[in-house]
Amino acid sequence: MNSTSEPSHCATHPASIEALLGWFVEVYPNRHRVRPATTRARTSAAGRLVRALAPLLLKDLTTGRLKAYVNAELQTGRGVCGLRADLATLALAWHEAEAEFGSFPWPSPLFRVVKPRSPAPASPALPTPQQVWRVIDMLDGWPKLATLLLATTGARVIEVAALTWGDFRRRQGRLVLGAPPRRR
Repeated sequence: MNSTSEPSHCATHPASIEALLGWFVEVYPNRHRVRPATTRARTSAAGRLVRALAPLLLKDLTTGRLKAYVNAELQTGRGVCGLRADLATLALAWHEAEAEFGSFPWPSPLFRVVKPRSPAPASPALPTPQQVWRVIDMLDGWPKLATLLLATTGARVIEVAALTWGDFRRRQGRLVLGAPPRRR
């Protein structure tokens, strides 16, 4: 066999997305010790992919088609985690088929598909120094002292809450945060 001819085992590869995922759903739970919930999740993801991409032949499954699938699903409001699970299921099915039947004669379409990510949560707006001083001016007693310590030292709330009289160095005019307890 020369290097340009296709290997003989390619004839046994699943030809369509439906055949690949159907084979995968049937073989995967028996081949690997997985929890029933994992099997249900993989079966559900395979069903979604088949409904969206069938009757597509595997050789026609391109990175562009997978990107279009992801974008279309995102437009419908589908969650990012579910789409990542779908792509992971397809990648696992592809890998299992290659382990069973040998390499496909075409490259994996998943190679250049970027898995969607959840948008980063908005960072909370920090108060301005003027706003902090207005709050401190409105307080009285120990809440004022605690807020003043938090605002001016960068200490964490738990550090200020854990302060004891031993943390105040009166002779030195210092306050020591996070100091080990002093022995008497």
